[in-house]
Amino acid sequence: MGSEAATSAGIPALDKIVVVVRTGGKGVLQDVGNCHGCTKAIVDGIVDAGVIPDDKPEHLRWILYAAPVRDKEHWIEVTVHDASAPIDYSFLHDE
Repeated sequence: MGSEAATSAGIPALDKIVVVVRTGGKGVLQDVGNCHGCTKAIVDGIVDAGVIPDDKPEHLRWILYAAPVRDKEHWIEVTVHDASAPIDYSFLHDE
């Protein structure tokens, strides 16, 4: 699934990336630390799609987790940023 999502999103091959994971859902929100459970599969899909050669530290520079938000449905959003270029981290601030 991760590979198909990365491919359909048209993410190009990159040398170094930063991955940002955001989640939302209803009911009791999970702790930020619990968001990491699905990330390995997501990163493997990014590698399988050819975005980075492998998930070693020289290619996967950071994984950032945003605090979950309350929403009507459960969802996960993964964004891939080119770590070789300046990254605008303003999205990390609360709205």
